[in-house]
Amino acid sequence: MTLNIIAQPTAVRYITCFYYAVVTMSTIGYGEITASSTNERVLMIFSIFLASGLYGYTLNAIGTILSNLKSQSENYSIKQAQLEEYLALHEVDIGLRNRARKYIEYA
Repeated sequence: MTLNIIAQPTAVRYITCFYYAVVTMSTIGYGEITASSTNERVLMIFSIFLASGLYGYTLNAIGTILSNLKSQSENYSIKQAQLEEYLALHEVDIGLRNRARKYIEYA
């Protein structure tokens, strides 16, 4: 495919250049099927920006979920350690210790 970009109006040249810059920076690549008209290029530019934003949002959401899971795990470990310290200090019998551990586990 040969582009005769020099003979095109200024707006079409800018859109074409911007399209190739966006495709290059987003590492999508050109492939065998590329946008051939100005309308297709404009649509692809918006699609790439939308997809990039959704990708970033999704990665952030996954990171937030993992961070919350880690925080919950740390809180559980702290509660478990405090419980074990209290049970050892007051010499609580085995049956009550197991019930208290299960309570902390499911609470």
